[in-house]
Amino acid sequence: MTTATLPPSAVWTDKKRYFWPLGALAVSLPLIGYAAALATGWAVFWWTLPIFLYGIIPALDYLVGEDTENPPAERMASLAQEKSYRYAVLLAVPCKWSVFFWGCSMPVTGGLNCL
Repeated sequence: MTTATLPPSAVWTDKKRYFWPLGALAVSLPLIGYAAALATGWAVFWWTLPIFLYGIIPALDYLVGEDTENPPAERMASLAQEKSYRYAVLLAVPCKWSVFFWGCSMPVTGGLNCL
C-alpha cells in the first residue's frame, strides 16, 4: 500500500508574513526622523534614514543570513490574494505618499530649519 504525499509547494507557508508591514516602517523613516528631531531637538535624528539604510539594515541582513525560503512558482498567484500581503501594501502606500508630499512641501515652507 502506498500513501500519497503532497508536493512541497502545496504545503509551503510563509513564516515571515507578519514582518511584511515593516516595509511601511522603512518607507516612513524620513518622517520618523523629522518627528524625532522636532520632538527632542537633537539634530542626530536627521541621520535616521542613512543610519538605518546603510548601517542597521545591512548589519541585520548579514546577521540573519541568506533567505533560502522563497515561495514556489505555483504558490505566487495565491500569495498575492492573501490578506497579509494586501494589508502590507495598503499600509505602505499612504506612508510613501506622506513622505512624498512632506518632501515636496519642504522647499515651499522654507526647508528643514526647524531646529
